[in-house]
Amino acid sequence: MSDVLGWYDSLDDDIEYKAEAKKIDFACDISRRMNQLGMSKSDLAHAASTSNAYITKVLRGESNLTIESLVKFTEAVDGDLHIHISPKNAHVRWSEVITGGAYDKSVASVASVWVNKTLTNSHEGRYEA
Repeated sequence: MSDVLGWYDSLDDDIEYKAEAKKIDFACDISRRMNQLGMSKSDLAHAASTSNAYITKVLRGESNLTIESLVKFTEAVDGDLHIHISPKNAHVRWSEVITGGAYDKSVASVASVWVNKTLTNSHEGRYEA
């Protein structure tokens, strides 16, 4: 049992595991925006000027995306890409403020970052952008 827990804990330092998790996070974000917009995979492929097969790979988290392709897919779903680096122990929470109706072009994004230094240190900081 402790071998299993040790293996699981070792994933915290595994770059490949972290990269795969981020690809899946991105795929989920794109899929969520597609659902909000009523957009099909074919619609996304057309908007991103790519093939349906590549869209399937992206949505499965099977594609090694560049920053350029992240931006291209984000633009195709009328979104805005945010890349944010925070301390490892930070808890990050993103919220969106919708103005002028559901998911129209006047969406204002508000990012709030809540930082907890460590469990033993109760110092907290709040940053808004």
